[in-house]
Amino acid sequence: MKIEWKHTAIILVTALLAAFFTFGSKSVEDTIIFFPIDPDLRFTTADTNLRAKQKGTSHYQVNWKVESTLAQPVYLRQDISLLFRNGRLLGLIKDWKQDQANLLQTKSFSEKESGLFESVSFHYGEVHPKENTYTSVQKMSKDHLYAILSLQKDFQTFHDPINNEQKKWQHTLDKYTRSIVDTAYTDALKQFGILENHYTALPLTDLPNRTDELLKSFPSAQREEIIGKLWEGLYKNYLLGIQKEDGSILNPIGSTIPILLVAKNHTELLILLQTSDGTPIVLRQSI
Repeated sequence: MKIEWKHTAIILVTALLAAFFTFGSKSVEDTIIFFPIDPDLRFTTADTNLRAKQKGTSHYQVNWKVESTLAQPVYLRQDISLLFRNGRLLGLIKDWKQDQANLLQTKSFSEKESGLFESVSFHYGEVHPKENTYTSVQKMSKDHLYAILSLQKDFQTFHDPINNEQKKWQHTLDKYTRSIVDTAYTDALKQFGILENHYTALPLTDLPNRTDELLKSFPSAQREEIIGKLWEGLYKNYLLGIQKEDGSILNPIGSTIPILLVAKNHTELLILLQTSDGTPIVLRQSI
């Protein structure tokens, strides 16, 4: 399978070299590279966790934890995770270690308004089973949290609503989040002349639980390759900065949840999003 990542109207080599030199020379460890999946390795733990607690009458703290463990140390361990608030990127965390089995990362944010928080993570290991042989191991995880701060009610959080009041809050926050993401998605479709009915669409935040739905017509080995190279491209062209057509690089913070579109004819995978300044972006992965 040939993989090609580019911004529309910019050839692959230009896009990747621009991103590389903009952020300076990166060591091999500061990247994600897909290798054939190692048949003998599995993650024993791969977890994304969101919790929140009130810190005063007018604010609360969101605690974000990402952890993963392999049964044995490998040449390189790396985890990356994205956290969205009401449809826009609030933060990202990434870390790598050599000759380790476990990674643990935490981060906290102080918030003043109710919100829907969604996090998606990619857990990765590069393996050198023998000289000049390279394999990898990978897994995704996710979590979401509704945090409700109201002057009339006690602070509350939930993953799934258990009463009518929480159902109303879920509906309100889901609707608000969808309006932001859907507007960005529609603008990108129009901007790049993409025919939506030629693709199957899915938000990146739903990918860990709905991979089979998005890639149902691909064999399992090819699904793993598509997912691995998707995150490889997202790391280079999204986490490290989004390159606009004019060559400028934008911090991804504030951008909308990426929408994944897989062509029904199996030719490509598109990623649509909107930057913090309102610019529609399309990334392309050829299959």
